[in-house]
Amino acid sequence: MPPESRVSAIVEYEIRDKEGKLIKKGKVKGRTWTKNFARLIRILFGETGDASPNQPVERGGVYVSVSTSDLGTATVKAPEGSDFYGIVVGKGGTPPTKEDSTDVYRLADQFYHGDADNKLHFYDTLVENVSVSDSNILVTVKRDFKNNGSVDVSIGEIGLGIKLTIGGSDYYFFIYVSQFTSAVSVPAGATITWFIRLKHGYLASETPS
Repeated sequence: MPPESRVSAIVEYEIRDKEGKLIKKGKVKGRTWTKNFARLIRILFGETGDASPNQPVERGGVYVSVSTSDLGTATVKAPEGSDFYGIVVGKGGTPPTKEDSTDVYRLADQFYHGDADNKLHFYDTLVENVSVSDSNILVTVKRDFKNNGSVDVSIGEIGLGIKLTIGGSDYYFFIYVSQFTSAVSVPAGATITWFIRLKHGYLASETPS
């Protein structure tokens, strides 16, 4: 029987104080990728998302017809201040779904860009080079968020959104959404860096020789 391989996500964070000193780091257990992720891969393989349930669902809950050529506009590299795609974070809760529990299309209660209380300053979303570690292939996306308000904020969910430009209009699709069992607190004045690592690898007991 051939060894089993899996595509999974690793979600990690680092919190630094006003002076840039690392005060906390950790890893949160997340769920897998959304149905939109599979839909977009299907389109990448040459099948047009011409009818639901094969069409991806944008963040407003509407199916959008996407062609293979549209994927040439795809990006998660949201610039500073953009809170519609790239890595985004929220307070947590039960996110909306379309067809079933895997079909999450946005966060339950998202934080938005700003420097007031209960907002976060969204910096650029960056994509690192492909790397290999212990036979695992990793692609890492990361983003800094600064709490410029006067009160602490608690992050209870995270998402990764992709932007596609179709017919001159921008559409946003979440390909990863995860709610945390325990919220992560970000003190006033602190900056948190989130890392979402797409990992492809074999189970430890089944790594091929």
